[in-house]
Amino acid sequence: CLPNGECLDMDGLCCDDFGGTAQGAGSHCDDPGCPPPPVIVHAEGQVGETQPCTGYIDPRAESTDGVNLNRGLDRVILVFSEPVFSLGGGPVGPLDFVVTETGAGGPPSVLAIDASANPLIVVTLDGFISLREWTTIRAVVQNAAGIAIENLGDLGPGVAEPDRLDVGALPGDINNSGGVNPLDLLRFKQYVNGIATPTCGVLLDFIDINRSGGINPLDLLRFKQAINGVIPPSTQSWAFTSMNNSQP
Repeated sequence: CLPNGECLDMDGLCCDDFGGTAQGAGSHCDDPGCPPPPVIVHAEGQVGETQPCTGYIDPRAESTDGVNLNRGLDRVILVFSEPVFSLGGGPVGPLDFVVTETGAGGPPSVLAIDASANPLIVVTLDGFISLREWTTIRAVVQNAAGIAIENLGDLGPGVAEPDRLDVGALPGDINNSGGVNPLDLLRFKQYVNGIATPTCGVLLDFIDINRSGGINPLDLLRFKQAINGVIPPSTQSWAFTSMNNSQP
C-alpha cells in the first residue's frame, strides 16, 4: 500500500486486495489496509460545515466609503473527512494551503490557520478576495496514515473538487448566476420573505448586504445603492456587470 493510497501488484497495477484483480494504475482499492485519502467535505454550507460552499459568489458590499475596497470575504472554513496534517506529519499551518486567482491580479495569501477543531479548519487570508474573479484555496495535506489528499486539478463550474474551494465576489449577484440583473432583486425579495432559500449556505451569505451580522431594511437600501452606483458607499454601479471568468 503506497502513501498515496494505491495498492500495487507485482506489475505495478492497482488491485482490490494484495494479489487481487488489477484495476489499472491510479485507482484506489477498497481494502481496509489501504484507506482512502482525506477530502474536503462539501456539504450544505451550514454552521459546522465547509463555509461558504464551493462556487459561492459573495454579493455583499465591497466598501463603506465608495473609495476603499474595505469589505469582502477573507475567511473560509474547511471541513475534512478526517483530521489532516502537513505532508510528512506535523500540525497544519499556513504553508499547507495554496491560494490562486483567475485574472492577472495577485491573490491574497494565507495569514493564519486555526486547526484547534481539526478536521474543521479556519483559513484566514491577509486580504479580501478580488472582485469579479474566482479565488481558489487548495489544501496540500495528508491524513494520519500518511495518505495525501488528491489533487485532481480544476474541474470546472459546478464541480466540488476534493482538495479545494472556489469562491468569487460580485456585489449584487444575489442569485449567484455570475452576473447582476433584475432577477437578483427578485431573489432578494424571495429570500427576505421566506419564499425561497439558498440551495447552499445561509441567508446572511446572500442578503446581509451591509455585513452587519443581521438582516434588516438597510440591506435592501444598500443593495439598491450597489445596483445604482450610489457613491458613497458603492465604488461603482454593479448593474449588468459580471464575473470576468468562469469558475475554475
